[in-house]
Amino acid sequence: MDVCGDKGCSVSSKQPDRAWDSYLDELKQYKEQHGNCLVSSRTELGKWVTNQMREYKYRIQKRRSSMTNKRIEELEALGFDWYGKYVRSRKRLRQWHANVESLKKYKAEHGDCAVPYKYQQNPPLGKWVHNQRREYRQQCEGKPCSINSDQISLLDEIGFVWAARSVQRRETWHKFLGELMKYKDTHGDCNVPQKYQNSHSLGEWVRRQRDRYKTRVEGLPSTMSDTEIEELEAIGFRWESKMELIREDQSRQTSKTNEHHNLDYQKNHSSYVEKGRPSFPDSGNWVSYKGRLYHVIVNGKT
Repeated sequence: MDVCGDKGCSVSSKQPDRAWDSYLDELKQYKEQHGNCLVSSRTELGKWVTNQMREYKYRIQKRRSSMTNKRIEELEALGFDWYGKYVRSRKRLRQWHANVESLKKYKAEHGDCAVPYKYQQNPPLGKWVHNQRREYRQQCEGKPCSINSDQISLLDEIGFVWAARSVQRRETWHKFLGELMKYKDTHGDCNVPQKYQNSHSLGEWVRRQRDRYKTRVEGLPSTMSDTEIEELEAIGFRWESKMELIREDQSRQTSKTNEHHNLDYQKNHSSYVEKGRPSFPDSGNWVSYKGRLYHVIVNGKT
């Protein structure tokens, strides 16, 4: 519908000093070089393009405008975007890829793409990751979404975590890791008692990490990842519990004591044999032998 006629409603005083046709020729040259009319608004030509969008909008709203039918036809012949949809789309695409690069950096640092929703170091990244899951879920449900198959494939290639449950588990794991680090700062080690009074859940979590590690070492299916192992070992985590360490120490002490007693026995036994007494090849008579040996020593008989 022709709202204001071929001459337009009126000529805006905001029209650039250079002739309209000169800008149009410049826009044609830009289109030949770049394949589109998406000129940056930071340039003089870009400001002129923005003015054309505004004048066209004024015309549609039946306001004063310098936009005529002839100008509309000439711009549309170049594939002019009146509403800046392609410009906004291109900006969104650039921002999307920028977020992908941020996600790659996060993975290089943390070993996965499970960015928490409230990621303090980069809050927009956490929200963006959350939005990608939502858009993906809507696509799976056949609902309108802003994510396409190429973007999904790209995220799959870098190990994107689509399931929110996995992210929640990861967030919970890091929460307990932070509590364990605070415990170590206070107590000097990571040997949290299972029934730790200040946090029963922390003691239970530490026990589960040891169980998960043991299961993995035994070659059984385990949910413990290499990253989790590295993060725990980085803060000095011991895979043996405090009680296991105590039992191991007691076992070593017992072994040393038994070894000492055996040496004493061998010494006394050798002395007795050297004096012409028979040895006992039959271990079943060991107790009887020890009794006789005792009487020999006590009574002073040789």
